[in-house]
Amino acid sequence: MVRRAFSKLDTPADFRLIYKTHIRPHLEFCTQAWSPHYIKDTEVLENVQKAATKLIPKLTKFSYPIRLRMLGITSLKERSQRRHD
Repeated sequence: MVRRAFSKLDTPADFRLIYKTHIRPHLEFCTQAWSPHYIKDTEVLENVQKAATKLIPKLTKFSYPIRLRMLGITSLKERSQRRHD
């Protein structure tokens, strides 16, 4: 959806705005996303975020944790842990 709607994502600021508006709400929508019973469910959701962070051409060469740090966002696992603390 994001690739089709937004053809040019050059800056991390543009990505953060689109991510926080369009991607993250879908990932956080249901409770299963935040309290999955199976590790595989968590991995599938994290893979969606990994793919989203690769939408910025300049960041594709970096590893996932580095991309998160450069974009100023946290992994879904970290957000879930903060939410339950």
